[in-house]
Amino acid sequence: MKKKLWKATQKNNQAAPAKSFSSRRRPGDSSGMRILDESASPKNVHFVKVNLKGAYFHKADLQNKDFTNAKLQNAFLNEANLKNAILAKTKLDGASLVYTDLSGANLSRASLRGAHLLNANFDRAQLAKANLKNSQLINADFSQADLENANLSECNLTGANFERAFLEKTDLRKANLTNANMEGANLSCANLKEADLTNVNFREAYLSQTKNLTVEELKRVSTLFGAEMEEGLKREIYEKFPHLFEEPSW
Repeated sequence: MKKKLWKATQKNNQAAPAKSFSSRRRPGDSSGMRILDESASPKNVHFVKVNLKGAYFHKADLQNKDFTNAKLQNAFLNEANLKNAILAKTKLDGASLVYTDLSGANLSRASLRGAHLLNANFDRAQLAKANLKNSQLINADFSQADLENANLSECNLTGANFERAFLEKTDLRKANLTNANMEGANLSCANLKEADLTNVNFREAYLSQTKNLTVEELKRVSTLFGAEMEEGLKREIYEKFPHLFEEPSW
């Protein structure tokens, strides 16, 4: 199945020149966490290669902003609007992006190790070669996102939505995928070693050449209806668990 069926489409925004800004501590906070100074208009600010470690952007409107190569480790971005933002090669390790809108954003080669991304929206986002190892991604939405060669190992992806996402060569080792939706997703050559596949929806998923898929793991999924996989594995599962290939009623 061709890659173009899953690759998310997105306009290539040109990076705007970096502009300087001032920052100050969050009122009443002695932690060193910083927010944008009120004298700097967010509409005119970009953040290319800027050090924003521990910055405070709660509910900030950062749509279309350029954070290429910025340092945002441990930043607080809960409920921020980062729709179509450029975060390529950005450091977001340990950052909090709960309920953050990252739809259409470019996070290629970004580092989000140990980040808190519960209910984050990555719809159609570009995450090729991004590192999200050991992140909290409960109920995150990755529908039609490009996750080629991304590292999602040891992540908590309970209830995450990967509908029609592109996960070729994605590292999902030891990930918790309980109740995840993989309908129509491409997992060609993805690594699922020791991943928890309890109640995963693999309806019409592309599982050809997916690594470390076993009958023991797949017997726990909710459905394999319409899924594509190696004939030998498919036959073995069908012999023991034929109901998995029946069209679900839900």
